[in-house]
Amino acid sequence: MPRMTPLSSNGGLLYESLAARLAEAIDTGRVKAGERLPSVRTLSRQYGVSISTAVQAYRHLEDKRVIEARPKSGYFAAPPRPALPEPRESKPPQSARYVQTSPLFVEYFSLLDRQDIIPLGALRPDPSLLPTQKLATLLGTTARRYPELSASYSASAGTERLRRTIARRALDYGCSFDAGDVVITDGCVDALNLCLRAVARPGDTIALESPTYFTMLQMIESLGMKAFEIPTNPRTGLSLEALEFATRKKGTVRALMITPSFTNPTGALMPDANRKALAELCEKRGIPIIEDDVYSDTWFGEARPLPIKAWDRTGNVLLCSSFSKTVAPGFRVGWAVAGRYREAVSVLKRIGSIFTPPIPQLALCEFMETGGFDHHLRRLRQGLAGRQQQLAHLVAETFPEGTRVSRPTGGYVTWVELPNRVDAVELFRRARDENILLAPGPLFTTTGRFRNAMRLNYGTLWSRATEQAIARVGRMAAAF
Repeated sequence: MPRMTPLSSNGGLLYESLAARLAEAIDTGRVKAGERLPSVRTLSRQYGVSISTAVQAYRHLEDKRVIEARPKSGYFAAPPRPALPEPRESKPPQSARYVQTSPLFVEYFSLLDRQDIIPLGALRPDPSLLPTQKLATLLGTTARRYPELSASYSASAGTERLRRTIARRALDYGCSFDAGDVVITDGCVDALNLCLRAVARPGDTIALESPTYFTMLQMIESLGMKAFEIPTNPRTGLSLEALEFATRKKGTVRALMITPSFTNPTGALMPDANRKALAELCEKRGIPIIEDDVYSDTWFGEARPLPIKAWDRTGNVLLCSSFSKTVAPGFRVGWAVAGRYREAVSVLKRIGSIFTPPIPQLALCEFMETGGFDHHLRRLRQGLAGRQQQLAHLVAETFPEGTRVSRPTGGYVTWVELPNRVDAVELFRRARDENILLAPGPLFTTTGRFRNAMRLNYGTLWSRATEQAIARVGRMAAAF
C-alpha cells in the first residue's frame, strides 16, 4: 500500500478520517481488490495515529464491507461488489408544452430550510468541503483594503480583475475570450436567466435535457415560454439524434439549455465528439446554446471536460458558470460569456440587479491568484469522488432489487431509478415524516414522468446519520 501523508481529522473523528482515506485508496484502485493491507501497528506508524484509532478504522471499514479480516492473516481489500445497472435512457413525448409548477415544488422547497432535516435530495455542498475560513479571512482583508467599495456603485459587468482572471483560466479548458466578453452575475442561475431572456421571448420553445434541472423549468415558466424535453442517456447526456429530429423544422426550437458536464440530476457527461457535433448542429440551425458549466471543475475523471463553448466559432454558445458549487455558495458570484448576445445580457444585467458586490469578487481573485483555488479543487474532487463511491455502495446494499443508479464522474448528484412499483413521490413524503429530504423524479420534468426515480446528493454533509438515512430510505423503498 502506498505511503500516505500525515492524517488530519478535519473536525471529525480521527478514525473516520483514516477510514475515509483508506476507502478512497481502495475505490481509486491504488489498493487492489484482495490486496493485503498494512498491519494495525504499521498503519498506526504510517499515519501517526494510536493503535486504538487504527483498529477502529479497520472495524469501521469491515462493517461497510470495504475490507475483510482473515484469521491469522490480517486485513484485505474486499472483492469489488457488483455495480448496479444504470438507469435507462429517458423517452419524453416529442412535443413542447407550457410549464406549470406543481404543488410538489411547493412541498419540496418548504423543507429546504429546515434545520432538523437530512438533505439527501438538496444540491448543497457540505461546508467542510469548502474553504470557508480562508475565504472569511480574505473577505475581511479585502474589505479593509478597499473600504471605499462599500460606499459606491461598481461596474455593472463586474470587476476588471475578476473578469481577466476568468478569461485567463478559460484558456486551460479550450476557450478563448477576453475580459470584455465576461459579465459577472449573481450566481449561475442569474447568468442562465439573463441569457435566456436575451435569446428568447414569451411563447418561444426551449429545448432541454430530460430529466432536467428544475430551476430551468421554473425560469421557462416565469417567462411564458414552452419546454421541449429531449431524450437523455444517464451516461452520455442529451441525444443528438433526437434533437436533430426535433429541430428539422425551422423555428420549432428557439434555444437549447443544457448542462453537458455532470448534468443535474443524472450526472451525465457528454463526450467531446457529441459536444462538437452539437455546436455545429445548433449553429447551422440558428439555435443558441445556453450552456450551464457550473459543475465542470468538480471532475474526478482524467481531465476537466471542455465546454461546448470550446467548439463555438460564431458566438452562438452562451457559457454560464459560478463559484457556488466549488468555493462559496454564499458569495453569489457567477458569470456569463454570451458571445454575440453579450450586449443584450449586459443591458438586462444593468436594469436588473445593476451590479454584483465587488468585495466578494476581489476576495475570489485573491484566492485564485495565490494558488489556493487549485489546491482546494484537488481536495474537493477527492472528497466528492470518495463520497460518490460510498453512496453507490450504500444504495447497492440497502435499496430493493431492481434499483438502477447512474455513475457520475464529477458533480454532486446521482440519479436513482427504483423498481416500477415504488412511487418516489410517496417515498418523498414518507421520508419527510422521518426528517429526510428527497428529490423525487417528477420535479425534473414537465410531464409528471420519472415517478419511480429520484436525485440523491453525495456532496452533502457526510456522517453516520447520513448513512443511516440512506439505508432507511432503501428500506422504505423496499416496503412498497
